Amino acid sequence: MQVFNDLPEPWIIQERKRNTTDLMMIHLNINSCQIKLDDLILLNKELKSHVIFLSETKIDSSYTNAQVALEGYHTYRKDRKKGHGGLMAYFSSKMVSHRVKLPKQYKLLEVLAINATINNNDVLFVGIYRTPKVTGTDCYRKLEEEFNGPFYSCVLSSQAFDSEQQGLYHNKVIPSLPPVQRLGNQAHNRKMDYSLRMWATMECNTLVLTGDLNLDRLRPERTEGKILLSLEDDYGLECLIKDPTRIMPTSETLLDVILTNKPELFKASGVLNPEMSDHHLVYGIMKHRVSQHERKVVTFRSTKTLDVEKLNEDLSCAPWNVIDTFNTLDEKYLFWESLFNTIVEKHMPTKRVRFRKVDVPYMTPEWKRAIKMKRKFAKQYAQSRTEENCELKRIWRNKATSYRRKSIKEYWKQKADDLKAKPSELYKTFKPFLSDKK
Repeated sequence: MQVFNDLPEPWIIQERKRNTTDLMMIHLNINSCQIKLDDLILLNKELKSHVIFLSETKIDSSYTNAQVALEGYHTYRKDRKKGHGGLMAYFSSKMVSHRVKLPKQYKLLEVLAINATINNNDVLFVGIYRTPKVTGTDCYRKLEEEFNGPFYSCVLSSQAFDSEQQGLYHNKVIPSLPPVQRLGNQAHNRKMDYSLRMWATMECNTLVLTGDLNLDRLRPERTEGKILLSLEDDYGLECLIKDPTRIMPTSETLLDVILTNKPELFKASGVLNPEMSDHHLVYGIMKHRVSQHERKVVTFRSTKTLDVEKLNEDLSCAPWNVIDTFNTLDEKYLFWESLFNTIVEKHMPTKRVRFRKVDVPYMTPEWKRAIKMKRKFAKQYAQSRTEENCELKRIWRNKATSYRRKSIKEYWKQKADDLKAKPSELYKTFKPFLSDKK
């Protein structure tokens, strides 16, 4: 059995090693975030994303922000109830961002809208999750109505659509509409008509929608596929994701999307299987640049090949007497420093090492290795779906889960032992995990 066959890193991982300044956004149906945040932190160290949307977080208000926070990010949440649905977004603290308040609650959709300012440009990010359990005879009609709502409300919230603009539209645009549409405007006097919502969407600076809509874009002949394609056509949106995002032994579906009215602002997009749930991650890289991840670089001298005897020999044979030819003390010091550093550099060359931020406190080498192997064999199975590869994928997934549970258990056991000696640290230790809700 071949276990450790080397596979090339996914293209997106290699790309982020070369360039981390271009804004990257990702979405993942994480299917319960409270047990997978450690995996997400490790994954994001490689992706260095600026915008992260998670769906099916399955947490409620009893989980504090401190429990789900990512260092260097602002956290936005739309919780449902524990074990069901939920949305969460992380936006880099290097960007100015704020939550866009929606005017109504939606029954079939969960919506989270965030406006971010990137290089003096406003970008409206909208995360949407729709449960696949749809019932009722007119459920698809209601679904289409709710899909119109988030676009309408989010666009108007992100744009200063004032009364003058509304008057301009009603005076110039409505008279040019066909009679049927004009009749529709008269009948719905308190609402802007469909064309205005579409026009407002087109006027939005940059609109990016992402999420798990549970509408299979690979099946346009079905009702759900038609709803998604109609949504794209009506609002002038383009789907950046072309590959399946949920691959099962007997089916492939494209449920997770990134839709935008400005596809020209994206330089790359695609899918990645991080082996964290039964959905693949979707990503998009924009041409906007953001300096988010500050690099910590340490400079030191390497003694790996140091031979002390040869170093002393070169120092003793150096032309130190030349220092007497200089007149001033500053000149003599500069010569001595230059000669000394030249010799030392030969035997102990200067090295620069880039450090990542520290892992979670309970991370262990065994667990980290298991996570990497889990992703490796998940990719191998995706390329060649054999029973052997499926078994390797299963083995390393279970190992990663086992190591995680073991490391957390040992970490808190050690913490408990430490608190016996310092009971005054009890509140400080557990405060991040206590809810502020009564």
